[in-house]
Parts: sequence; C-alpha cells; structure tokens
Amino acid sequence: MKTVLVIEDDKFSQKFIAKALASNYDITLAGNGTDGLKAFQNTRPDIILLDVEMPGLNGYEVCDRIRQDDPNHSVPIVFLSGRSSVRERMLGYEAGGDDYMVKPFEQDELLAKLSVLLKPKSCNLYV
Repeated sequence: MKTVLVIEDDKFSQKFIAKALASNYDITLAGNGTDGLKAFQNTRPDIILLDVEMPGLNGYEVCDRIRQDDPNHSVPIVFLSGRSSVRERMLGYEAGGDDYMVKPFEQDELLAKLSVLLKPKSCNLYV
C-alpha cells in the first residue's frame, strides 16, 4: 500500500484527509513543518500533502528542504491551502510542488489527484 505523508496543522483537516484516504493508503500525520521533515526522513512516503500556512516552517520552506533532500523530485508534493490566488499557486510550483489544491476540497478530487500523481511514469522513446 502506498504511503501518504500529511503535513497539516489543522486537526479537522487532518481527520478529513485521513478518513478520505484510510481505505486506500497508509497515512502518516505531522502537525507542523519540523515534524513533517522528520516524518519524511523516517518514512520516505510515496506522496506528500503539504499545508501552506503552518506555525514555524511554512509549506513552501518545507517543500524547499524536501527538494534539497530529494533533488530528482521522486516524491510528488501537493500543496493544500485556503489561499486561491494565482500568485499563491505559483509560489507553490516555484517551491517544487507538483500540484496545489484549494481548501475546502472534495474527497473525490483528492483521491483523483493522488491516483494520477502516483501512476507509474512510462517513457516512450521513438528511435
């Protein structure tokens, strides 16, 4: 089973995400950026759901540090935020994020995004 690391300081959001993913994924929860970085080192998840606004290290900073440790971007990172401006989304992509979801979001959309991001990538080379 694939592992999802959820780095989210809001307990309600943590519970919503955990419930939405529980039947399809192993879930590791972290309540702030520092704990999220430790959990990343310890679990090496298949995908990360990362809140933008957290006390201490914000999501962009956490993403930047993960990308320094994972320069090949082998772990997809999906930002979660209540901010929906294009500028906020661009900051997420500039930090190394693979996708950006605006809260509140639907469970089905979350599951669909995870499914797409976790699909094995194939390379078709025409010689």
